Amino acid sequence: MTESTTESITQRAFDASGFRRALGTFVTGVTVVTTIQPDGSPRGFTANSFTSVSLDPPLILVCIAKTASSHPVFSATQRFAVSVLAENQTDVSGVFASKAQDKFARVPWDTRKTGAPVIRDAAASFDCVTHDVVDAGDHIILIGRVVDFAQTSASPLGYCRGAYVNFSLSQEALSAAGRAQVGAILEHRDGLVLVDTPRGLRLPTG
Repeated sequence: MTESTTESITQRAFDASGFRRALGTFVTGVTVVTTIQPDGSPRGFTANSFTSVSLDPPLILVCIAKTASSHPVFSATQRFAVSVLAENQTDVSGVFASKAQDKFARVPWDTRKTGAPVIRDAAASFDCVTHDVVDAGDHIILIGRVVDFAQTSASPLGYCRGAYVNFSLSQEALSAAGRAQVGAILEHRDGLVLVDTPRGLRLPTG
């Protein structure tokens, strides 16, 4: 058996779907990544592959699939912004995860130093110039140097195992003077059980 044959068998045996599910157990925030295209029009998409990189200089990163329609634009951009969505912005996440042509007409936004769109009322936002673009398998890693940022008191929107999660319940419980509600994470058929309330999807409480 040749080395190339061994590598091919190893690749076929790798459980990509299981790997994706395992990665999905890591709770993340939900962001909208935006830029301005060469023709001056805004472009953006929803992403949860976002993290900090460095404090000095201030760097953040986001990963973009090479198969994504936004890949050519963001791999060449010199500026972009990342907006960390608040728990009441699931609709914003849905808009930017869709293929809608009028995304920016449906969501309020502003601009700051670089001119890249920043989602209004987000929990936090980071305005960046491109620091580096790194090739990484079937993705690129877009690293930005933060030139401006902002944060609000809004609770962030979370994401885990294919479902939205919000964290305000735990914060309310910690700050409660008397009796506190307790929430539970319940799994059902490879998903999370959430309760639909007027304030959005929430964990079951008692």
